Amino acid sequence: MANPLNYAQVWSPELLEIMTQETLCTPFITTNVKWLDAKTFHFTSMSTSGFKNHSRSGGWNRGTYTQTDHPFTVTHDRDIEFLVDKADVDETNATASIQNIAKTFTKTQSAPEKDALFFAKVAATAKAQTGYHTETDPATITKANVYPYLKTCLSAGKLRRYKAKGALIAYVTSAIMDALEQAPDFTRTIAVTQIADGGTGIETRVTEIDGVPADFGGDSNTLIIHNEDTPGCIAEVTMSLAQRRINIASMQVFRAATGGYAVMVLECDSHIPHVLEQQMAVMPGIRKVTCLNIDEPEESEEG
Repeated sequence: MANPLNYAQVWSPELLEIMTQETLCTPFITTNVKWLDAKTFHFTSMSTSGFKNHSRSGGWNRGTYTQTDHPFTVTHDRDIEFLVDKADVDETNATASIQNIAKTFTKTQSAPEKDALFFAKVAATAKAQTGYHTETDPATITKANVYPYLKTCLSAGKLRRYKAKGALIAYVTSAIMDALEQAPDFTRTIAVTQIADGGTGIETRVTEIDGVPADFGGDSNTLIIHNEDTPGCIAEVTMSLAQRRINIASMQVFRAATGGYAVMVLECDSHIPHVLEQQMAVMPGIRKVTCLNIDEPEESEEG
C-alpha cells in the first residue's frame, strides 16, 4: 500500500504565511498556549505580592506568587472538504491542484472568516466592560474632530496606559483613516516596515505641523510648542520641565524661516501634566502648546 501524503503538513509553512499576510488579527497570534485535548487549550498568567516594610532586626519578607491556568474551549467548529480529480489536475496544467485550491481557500475564505470571528469576539467582550466601547454615528466624525474623538475613546478605557516605546494597535475604517490623514492636529507619513518575524508593520511619523516641517515618531510623552523664533523661549520651556523633574529624552526645534514662527518638539520620559501645558501657553513668545501623553493617568494636581 502506498504511503499517503499529508498535504497539510507539507504545505503548512506556506499556508501559515498566507494566513499571516492576509489577516488583520495577525499581531495577536501567540504560541504561548498548551493544548489539553482536541478542543481545549490553556494559557498561564502570574501575579506576585508587593514590597513589605524592611525590618532592621534581621530576617526576610517572604513574598508570594500565584500561577493560574486559564482554559478555553474552541466552539467555532467548521470544516470543508474538496474532491480533486487527478484528471482535472492534468487537464488544467496543474492549476487545479490541491495546493492551489488550499492557497486560494486560505486567502479568500479562511482568513476573512478568522478576522470576522476575532473582531466579533473582541466587540462582544468590549461591550461587556464599562468604558471599553462607544457607539457613534460615523457621519459625525470629521477631520476636525477625529483625533480628539479617538483620544477620548482610548482614555475612557485606560487603553493609553501602555509601556513607553511599546505598541497600541488600533483598527479603523477607511473613512476614519482618511479623516486622520487630513486631521489639522498633525500631518503624518505612513511607511511599511519589515518586522523580525517576517511580517509587516506600519510606522507613522509626524512630518509637518501647521505648515512647519517636522520629523518625530510620537511614541513617547510629547510636548509640542508653537513659539516665536526669539531668544529665551527654549530656556523658559526647559526650565519649567526641570522644575517638575521631567526629564527630556529628545528635543528638536523646527522653523520655516529665521526670526519667524518655530515649533519645539520635546519627547519626555515621564507624564506631562496638563496644568503645565496651560501654564506654558501664557508664557511670553508662546503661541500654542499641545501635550500628547501616551500614558494618560487621571490628574489631581491643581497647580
